[in-house]
Amino acid sequence: MKSKITVLCMFLALLLLGGCSGSDAGPKKVVKDYLNAIEKGDAKEALSYVVDSYMSPEEKAFVETLCTEAINRGYTVKDAKIISVEMGAGDSTAVVKASVQVRAMEKTEFEANQIDVPVVKENGKWKLESVI
Repeated sequence: MKSKITVLCMFLALLLLGGCSGSDAGPKKVVKDYLNAIEKGDAKEALSYVVDSYMSPEEKAFVETLCTEAINRGYTVKDAKIISVEMGAGDSTAVVKASVQVRAMEKTEFEANQIDVPVVKENGKWKLESVI
């Protein structure tokens, strides 16, 4: 009986710890989520992964309009893969290196690109330092 309780407690602890990890996504996950939002064509979601201090609400609305227009005119990304994460001082900054296929506006072909994406912790959450 005691071993069943121990196993149950371990299972619950793993379940709870696993649930907590999603609330504070690491640098790798936030970049992947940002690129996935662009791939889905969701400018508003993509911008939600950028630090709030990067732009005022008015600027954010304007950039969202520009991003939506670019997406509507064919700009997209696909096949995003995280290559590496280099943590900065104090574990509050990082640079995520990713490879991604990019199709520019009004183009038909995708081009392979490697990008370095600076991310920072803002209010305990990882966010992109700027729009990429």
